[in-house]
Amino acid sequence: MAPKQYVYVVYEKTEEGEISLVEAYKTNDAAKTAASALDLGAEVHKLELKSEAPPATKGKAKSAPAPKAKAGKKQKSPDVVDDQDDDVENGADEDDEQEAPEPKKAAPKKAKGAKSTRTEIPEGKPNVLQGLKLLFTGTMSMDRKTAEATAKTYGGEVIAKLEDTDYIILGTRPGDKKEKTIKEHSLETITESEFFEILKNGVPKEKRDRMAAKGGAGEPAKKKQKK
Repeated sequence: MAPKQYVYVVYEKTEEGEISLVEAYKTNDAAKTAASALDLGAEVHKLELKSEAPPATKGKAKSAPAPKAKAGKKQKSPDVVDDQDDDVENGADEDDEQEAPEPKKAAPKKAKGAKSTRTEIPEGKPNVLQGLKLLFTGTMSMDRKTAEATAKTYGGEVIAKLEDTDYIILGTRPGDKKEKTIKEHSLETITESEFFEILKNGVPKEKRDRMAAKGGAGEPAKKKQKK
């Protein structure tokens, strides 16, 4: 239990016989000194101070829930001295200085009806590749099946042996082994663009002459046989 506390009160009697409170003091000596300075009717009384305790609650007392910390901010211990208190008092806030993250840019959507980057195959002359033995190798704008079907459509023959070809249509990354065979046998190669030019304009006369000299498909060779 807490020790009892007292207060010393100076009263003064009025002419009508009533008691009037003058002052209250913590010590008896101070109250007596004040009473002696007043009229002879002043008296000192000792009163006990009583503090009213709050009524007891039944059952276990529930503790108040701890305040939740706001997202993104760390709670600081009250014992830690914060050097940035002056900034907070002046209205500055660390969170206000932080820049908001930039929104992620959405990937661009492909437009409907956009044209493919694949090269368009031109319309060639009928049987423009008649008598030619062709081989396609490497990566091209058209796939392999389309390339071979195009050659056959215009009378060409698609073969698998490099050494027997009249033209090798050479794309990118044909393979080291094929490149070595082409160099060793000095085989004639053309690009995909040159193949398209042949479809439109026909096989060059020089090429037909070389083929005829080797006994291939060429008019000069047939004339020599008749003689």
